[in-house]
Amino acid sequence: MLNDVRLPRADQTIAGVVTDPNGKPLANVHLWIWGDEQNMMNRENIRTDSEGRFRLTGLVKGRVQIQFNHDDYDFQSLSTDTSANDVKVVMFLRLKFAPASVLVGQPAPDITVKRWEGASARSLKDLHGKVVLLAFLSNTKPSVRMGERLKALQDKYAARGLVVLPLCERATAPPPLPLPVACVPPGVVPDGYSAAFMAYGVRATPTLFLIDKRGVLRYADVDEDLEKKIEEMLKP
Repeated sequence: MLNDVRLPRADQTIAGVVTDPNGKPLANVHLWIWGDEQNMMNRENIRTDSEGRFRLTGLVKGRVQIQFNHDDYDFQSLSTDTSANDVKVVMFLRLKFAPASVLVGQPAPDITVKRWEGASARSLKDLHGKVVLLAFLSNTKPSVRMGERLKALQDKYAARGLVVLPLCERATAPPPLPLPVACVPPGVVPDGYSAAFMAYGVRATPTLFLIDKRGVLRYADVDEDLEKKIEEMLKP
């Protein structure tokens, strides 16, 4: 005699909406869901509708993980109990970097900050006529070590027209450096890159750029022969 088998009731539903950071509904977002064996869903074309809404039915009571994928946005994941309704998921645009090598020979992308520490300028455009050493830094040890080098270059060449502009992404707790640092707000993605970092294609710190007196980016991700390049650009 066979024992009775009691199957779990698949009567749970998860519903909600997917938007961008501005609240615009995102259509055609692909959903994947997994949990225990009863909640594995390998169905094709589980996507948000034209209003960004989704509804997952036929679930067994329990906890599941949902992943949201879209070609133009960074994937998001959500851990929730089944029967959750009015779920709101926000997706952020996938980060796109301008390759630093492409920028060389072009006007340097402008960066506006509340105040450039150590300089009266509020943007790079205010520094035309100066050679600018733009340094993207962080709280890492390599950036802190770079600070000593930048300070020495500033002391040596400031009188001849060099402006050293250290820049970090954090709004608070700038790296402990021997010279002031201007901070830009972080990106909208947590721990992501700000618009300034993205504009220069910065993926790691420290990264240095040299901008000539006309505001043209002359050297990107420069390290070797840095002082020689500065001497060359400072010539009348």
